[in-house]
Amino acid sequence: MICGVDEAGRGSLIGPLVIAFVFSRKPGLLSFIKKDSKKFSKNKREELLKGIVEKADFIFVEKVMPTEIDKRNINSIERQLIEKVIKIIKPKKIFIDLFEHSPSKIEEVGKKHGVDVVAEHKADEKYSIVSAASIVAKVIRDKEIEKISKKVGFFGSGYPSDERTVEFVKKHYEEIKPYLRKKWKTLDRIKNQKKIFEF
Repeated sequence: MICGVDEAGRGSLIGPLVIAFVFSRKPGLLSFIKKDSKKFSKNKREELLKGIVEKADFIFVEKVMPTEIDKRNINSIERQLIEKVIKIIKPKKIFIDLFEHSPSKIEEVGKKHGVDVVAEHKADEKYSIVSAASIVAKVIRDKEIEKISKKVGFFGSGYPSDERTVEFVKKHYEEIKPYLRKKWKTLDRIKNQKKIFEF
């Protein structure tokens, strides 16, 4: 059994971080996926998700809400979740799209539990099992963003690089407040800009 791990929403200002784990005893079954989820259209990702659900042995998804991200270090959250999953399931090998500068900390987690860890930047472009996890995480994250949009109005992608998101936060701060990562430095910058606009 091998496992691929990836997440969506790491740098987002709005909404959850979604971490996906895809498990397979026959990784070749997922070789129809060769790219990072961001390189597929929304419709293509949803189509591929159906194939992943059909061919993977099982899939585990964790949604980490902004309130939790504000309380703890985002890298520690992900490392602890990976440890929790491998303690329970013990895959032979786990492939991770590296979310830190160095793989040493996450490799230590694997060694502690007798699991081989391959943690690399751009693993979602190198290993189909990680590409599959990337697609699962992105599709689930998009659905979470759609749910929030239905409640407060359309705000774009939720990322600080999206001008629609920044403008929405400036104009509708109270409505979007429950879904914001309040300790993100980006939010401080937007709030300061908002004060300038008010004067």
